[in-house]
Amino acid sequence: MQSDESAIHYLSKNPELVKDIDASIQSIKQGTESFNQNMEALKTNFLFKKYFKKLEKN
Repeated sequence: MQSDESAIHYLSKNPELVKDIDASIQSIKQGTESFNQNMEALKTNFLFKKYFKKLEKN
């Protein structure tokens, strides 16, 4: 942690990078949440209902 090449040292010297990483993580979380909502909606769609029932049986 004391060397100039450590990740903590690098992050502490680059606050913009930390903000970018945080924004990326937030985007991933939002995308995952949206994907999960879409999957739940598909489960009730008449075109996909049989497919998801088969998956539940297995």
